[in-house]
Amino acid sequence: MESDSTTSTPGPDTGVSPAIDAMRAALCCADSVCEYAAQAAAHPESATAIQITTVTRSPLIIVGRSSHTCPLVWVLAAIMCPSPRHFVQPPHPAARRRPDHRPATSRSGTLQKYLTLTQERTGTNVDARIHRTARRVRRTCAPMAVEWVTFDCYGTLIDWEGGVADVLAPLLPPPVDRRALAVRYIAVEAEVEHEAYRPYRDVLAEASARLMRSLGHPLPEGRERVLPESLAGWRPFPEVTVALQALRRAGRRLAILSNVDRDLLALSIAQLGSVPDAIVTAEDAGSYKPASAHWTRFQAQTHAAPDRTVHVGASLYHDMVPAGALGYRTVFINRHGEPLGDVRPTRVLPDLARLPETVAALADDPGQPR
Repeated sequence: MESDSTTSTPGPDTGVSPAIDAMRAALCCADSVCEYAAQAAAHPESATAIQITTVTRSPLIIVGRSSHTCPLVWVLAAIMCPSPRHFVQPPHPAARRRPDHRPATSRSGTLQKYLTLTQERTGTNVDARIHRTARRVRRTCAPMAVEWVTFDCYGTLIDWEGGVADVLAPLLPPPVDRRALAVRYIAVEAEVEHEAYRPYRDVLAEASARLMRSLGHPLPEGRERVLPESLAGWRPFPEVTVALQALRRAGRRLAILSNVDRDLLALSIAQLGSVPDAIVTAEDAGSYKPASAHWTRFQAQTHAAPDRTVHVGASLYHDMVPAGALGYRTVFINRHGEPLGDVRPTRVLPDLARLPETVAALADDPGQPR
């Protein structure tokens, strides 16, 4: 929105222009309708009572009477409200003396009425200014309930279990239960991560060596690091690329919080079809999830609030429990029908195919339980 370099202080004796100046000043520096309301309320001579609530997922503004500013503020409310039934216009002081007075029945009628009234009072054409204000209100003042979507990577975006089984199963005598092998590996890796911090390459090597020894088939000589060397070939799940692109088109910002090293994660990101806006690895955090350092670093890096972020992961232990405890809404990607036990994710999905719609529903209903 275009604005002058200076703004005037609202006053009770200068007609409608104080309201124009007050709204221009507020909208230039306010990031949300709530901030605008707070600033407007600070000048009771220009705007009396302003309340903001939600009716059927649409913004509702109820503006108290003020002889100088109501017309312009009513125009702003009329433009913001998506349908006439959500626009509540304060009773005009003269309504008691006009039996034929009726509330406006259409947004366009209300808008035209007060545009005309404002122009008559000021002698200037404020039409363009009002519409620029309205566009800015729509774009920046209606808060987005989900700004960030954060992801675990391996098991959520990348087929980690498949990658592990592809490497280790050929080193065991057939038949091999690939799912059982992956489950046992996951348990061993969690033990290794719980020990003193070490680079993820070393975690992969140590966990695979321990697992294969426990199965009676130690890794062959010269292949001790076969698992970390294979990570670059681990593939995304089939629905992942489309889901990430849909989230991006919807205006969400994407982040990956992963228990790996940065250079290893870069190999996997190249296969996702979308580059995340933020990355936090175990290398960055100096620890492995479920420790909270990944989320602490993410907040420090992005200034993203938990109530504007949804965390998505395929592990109850590594992701759902710690993220929920920190106040994030969570989406559990339950690819194997795992029982939830005492864990209560905000949403549970079998894969990422419907994640964009699920995040949109959470954005429309910011009061969802965490």
